[in-house]
Amino acid sequence: MVEISIIIPICNASKYLHECLKSIIAQTFQNIEIICINDGSTDHSVQIIKEFQKKDQRIVLIDQKNQGVSAARNAGLKVSIGKYVGFVDSDDYISPEFFQTLYEIVEQKQCDVVFSRSISSETMLQNNRKYSRKEINSEILPLYFKEDGHNAIWNKLYSASVIKNKNIIFPVGKTHGEDAVFNIHYLIHAESLFVVDYVGYYYRENHGSATRNVNRFDYLQQAVETFLEDWSFLVGDIIPPIEMHGLKKERFVNTIISQIYIYANPENGISLKNRLLKLSEIINNETVKIVFSENNKKLITDFSKYKGEIYKGIKTKSLIKLYLLSLYSYYRNK
Repeated sequence: MVEISIIIPICNASKYLHECLKSIIAQTFQNIEIICINDGSTDHSVQIIKEFQKKDQRIVLIDQKNQGVSAARNAGLKVSIGKYVGFVDSDDYISPEFFQTLYEIVEQKQCDVVFSRSISSETMLQNNRKYSRKEINSEILPLYFKEDGHNAIWNKLYSASVIKNKNIIFPVGKTHGEDAVFNIHYLIHAESLFVVDYVGYYYRENHGSATRNVNRFDYLQQAVETFLEDWSFLVGDIIPPIEMHGLKKERFVNTIISQIYIYANPENGISLKNRLLKLSEIINNETVKIVFSENNKKLITDFSKYKGEIYKGIKTKSLIKLYLLSLYSYYRNK
């Protein structure tokens, strides 16, 4: 029996695919299947997969028209036969002992999922600790609505039986946050979880920072959609509505404050006129105005002086103040 199914969605990834597949083939834990889903690549990705497939019979190739990363991962889940499921993105790579480490923990600790650390972000979870069903509800699920730091699927190892018995899939057509949906759905059904103080997954940020992506993504629209999204159909009464609103509001307020800096930043590649227009769009957005007009005294208590002033500037729609504060922060930290 295959112990781990490793699912890799691939779309025009020829630049880094060799390194990715080499790192997976080199895993010290050998009882794996490597499911590569070619999602309509127009480069040499398919040829690269087939070259590796000739050398390693554990590689399974699914070739499909471009349908997006969620559909690709779902196709991999459908054919997977492993006891556990892991995900790797085609432009990333992993340490040789990555899946060995996660497998030994999930088996020894008898849990439904293991979280490893991410090299690029901090975690509010306690390392080397097992969380019960009750603790998942009270301590972990709320984090998915309060912040974005735990959404990744690639630093985790999941029980295939939970995924298949509860029909947990990725939402096709969703343009952002699909990993969070998968994780939330999974955690609602997980009986236990273990967090390990270990980093073995190396995530490559191909397209630069958020500051350099302001022309590619509408961060404001994403933030609004995330805040307004109704999770009651999935979460039910695990998180009461009032608590859920508070969690989502905290993330939204922090995200909007961050966006002020991102769009005001002189290095973001857009003109001064367009930077000011974007700041104006943010502070005049209806959802932003509603949220920032609420009583947020408890939320902003721990804000730094700078962050507090940005908050006040958004609330009072002080465009010039926000721009000057952002410039001050930029040059101070340069």
